[in-house]
Amino acid sequence: MKELDPILHPSSRRSAQKNKYRCEFSIANNTFEDPFTTCLEFFQQDRNGNIKGIVAVDL
Repeated sequence: MKELDPILHPSSRRSAQKNKYRCEFSIANNTFEDPFTTCLEFFQQDRNGNIKGIVAVDL
């Protein structure tokens, strides 16, 4: 994490990411919404529960 842009750090504001990169970045294995759902699992479904694709970036 030391080599990454500080804006990409999880504690950074998402609005700063949106302003600089026009998108948001999330760490795949962090939990989101509830303690049992990872960001990766959350973003692989739309609001209706349908499976959707996401882009993974290995750093």
